[in-house]
Amino acid sequence: DFAIPAPPPVSISTLTRAAGDVVLASAQLKSCPDRKTGEALLGQLNGLSIKDTNNEFVRLTLSRAQIDWGNPDAAVAPLTALLRAQPRHAEAMQLLGIAHLRLADRQQGAGRDAHLAAARRYLAQARALDPASPEAAHALSRAELATGTQPGEQALASAIAASNNAPEATGLARKAALAHAY
Repeated sequence: DFAIPAPPPVSISTLTRAAGDVVLASAQLKSCPDRKTGEALLGQLNGLSIKDTNNEFVRLTLSRAQIDWGNPDAAVAPLTALLRAQPRHAEAMQLLGIAHLRLADRQQGAGRDAHLAAARRYLAQARALDPASPEAAHALSRAELATGTQPGEQALASAIAASNNAPEATGLARKAALAHAY
């Protein structure tokens, strides 16, 4: 005989239209849209973020759009501010690392090296906070490989972790196989 637990309380809350639009935009951004759709989402989120500047989810979604489809530099200040308030925020840490990685891709010399070092630092911290994140693992492996040196243990382990945590992504599986073979 097993005791039947009491049913948990159910609460339903409705989203405002703007909040619903941000949730849908976030899902679309994570599904790798084409350039036209990505840029349209960035424009939409810029308009929505003006209405709700203090909402963490809105800031994270807008930052992701800026990194992927706009100017990654525009995402650095809001993500840094979020990390000052919540130093163990894994998603903000990951997005900040990816922003620096994108900025490193656009520069040469000392500027590139500084952004690459920041990307590696933030992405390593993001991996430590959320070891199951395939996005952080993949970005860290890319940042490690971007140094132009022989791939180290962290680069290879990150590529393999990205594949293990996202087995449906064949590109990650290919990189993991190459890293494993290396």
